[in-house]
Amino acid sequence: MTSLPTLNAEVIISHSSRRIQTEERATLKWGCLIIEAANGRKKDNFILLNDMTVRAQQNSPTLMLSHSELGKMWLTFKDSGEAAIWYTALDRCTGWLLADFYTDMDHIASGGYGDVYSATQRGTGARVAVKVFKSDPKRNMRELMYSWELRHENLMCAVDILLAREHAILVSPLMNVGDLQKHIRNHPNGVSEDKARGIYRQILSGVAYMHDQRIAHRDLKPENILCASNQDGTLVAKVGDFGTAAFLSSENFSSQSRR
Repeated sequence: MTSLPTLNAEVIISHSSRRIQTEERATLKWGCLIIEAANGRKKDNFILLNDMTVRAQQNSPTLMLSHSELGKMWLTFKDSGEAAIWYTALDRCTGWLLADFYTDMDHIASGGYGDVYSATQRGTGARVAVKVFKSDPKRNMRELMYSWELRHENLMCAVDILLAREHAILVSPLMNVGDLQKHIRNHPNGVSEDKARGIYRQILSGVAYMHDQRIAHRDLKPENILCASNQDGTLVAKVGDFGTAAFLSSENFSSQSRR
């Protein structure tokens, strides 16, 4: 099964329970519909497609979504052609199974958060890490949101986000070395200054990008730095685990940064 494209469209969201109508942008990704406000800042409103049905009327630019928790929601597009594209994509994303998207899954780690598997993405053949959270998806929204929004070569950015009523699934690049703490333990005599500088430079680059977005990580430690080895032996370091990250105002960010 090949990956669906990420669809972007200006839509009108009308939520019957709230009786409001606002212009927002919607992005479709595996298992969830991410809606962001017109000013570009995403809100906490992942729609779980696994608990949804979608209906369309012939030659109509409007789709009706029926969701188990949110009730009914209408998506109105610029024309019926665009609505038809969204209908096909949304319909294919409902009732999904993890095996529809990923294969060759092997368990590699467990923790209080849940389990991590290595896997192969169908369609692309890319090797990825699949993190399956134990708790209710709503409790993991912060990590999912920042993994999705933050895009930098030295951050662990989400490849996919899949949501269901029981749990959330975060898919990210597979880092073949593991976390930095493991790398340190595997080198009891230390590493060269050049390699250490390269690791620190990458960590600082990722953190600087977060700070440019006024986001504080708040839990930097070796266990949250993931590493991979290139074919030439150089090490790639990426900052991960955004479960305690927070968006701060200019005043609060300055005071937090000085601590």
